[in-house]
Amino acid sequence: MRVAKTCLLASLSLVLLTGCEKDTTGMSGKELFEYYCAGCHQDGGQGNFLRGIPPNRGTSLSLGAIKHKIRNGLGGDTKMPKFPDMPEEQVTAIAAYVKTLKVPQ
Repeated sequence: MRVAKTCLLASLSLVLLTGCEKDTTGMSGKELFEYYCAGCHQDGGQGNFLRGIPPNRGTSLSLGAIKHKIRNGLGGDTKMPKFPDMPEEQVTAIAAYVKTLKVPQ
């Protein structure tokens, strides 16, 4: 009986966890940034100096360089995740949105 309960709970957990990822199809660059990036970089791209998270608003990086960082992370021992399987149109949308983020005057 105990084994059956354990198997049932494990199966239920697996079913629940597989449905947790949000469908990001059709999201704008801003929405994608908020979903994937804002948790660390903040909604306005200001980053978090005390946590070692750089700002990405007002960046001088090219669109291609931003896309490379999204796909490959920063390399080495950093906390920035890699998104190698993210669809190209989403990577481009996020990078284009980042280029619109300006430093407040």
